[in-house]
Amino acid sequence: MTIEPFGYFKPEPFGWTDCAETDEGAQPLWDNAAMCAVEKQRDDLLAAIEPLAELCDQLCRWDRRFDDALDVVDEAIAIVKGGA
Repeated sequence: MTIEPFGYFKPEPFGWTDCAETDEGAQPLWDNAAMCAVEKQRDDLLAAIEPLAELCDQLCRWDRRFDDALDVVDEAIAIVKGGA
């Protein structure tokens, strides 16, 4: 599900003005319900990745050849945490 902004605005010293997406300095307006849905998806994904990270950590303690897998999982977690 792709969430699109419902408009754009340009910050001004004493407020904001409506503008087009292509205007210089345009900022997207997002629906709060849509952003809450995105945050829930992020939290669900992190909860799903957590056991994988734990498994990779255990495998790395058993055999250092799994270090690359742990790096990939750690990078995925960092991307998800930074995405919302």
